[in-house]
Amino acid sequence: MPVATFETIAAARSGFKDLIDAAHSGGAGVVRRSSETYAVVPLELIRESLLPSLGTTPEVFREDDGVGLVLPGMPFATEGNTLEEAAADMVAALREYAEDWPRLRQAANHRKMRLLVPFIDLSTDEQLLAWLTGLP
Repeated sequence: MPVATFETIAAARSGFKDLIDAAHSGGAGVVRRSSETYAVVPLELIRESLLPSLGTTPEVFREDDGVGLVLPGMPFATEGNTLEEAAADMVAALREYAEDWPRLRQAANHRKMRLLVPFIDLSTDEQLLAWLTGLP
């Protein structure tokens, strides 16, 4: 697999095409900044890798007056008249949570959500709806 490694941000900037080409070819682009190292890989690869690490699978429950959706082990639950309505509300709740993440990330009871936020950020609403409902 091709890897394009850059020791500085400036070098990565000037070699940006090589960085993207490496990721596009099934490899990775690597950029070092001070003591941290970052990887550039296809977005879908990251989403697919995050999914099993989330530690939850959306569950649907039906009640007389509608449908509910819950993420077990996480503080997310919604209800609606239909699954689509409950899922749309869940997407909105997840987006709001991701927006609040800079404030929440230091709280001990939120640290376990650190993989959920990039999953949300890297997903379209349609991808989140498909994950939540199990429908394509």
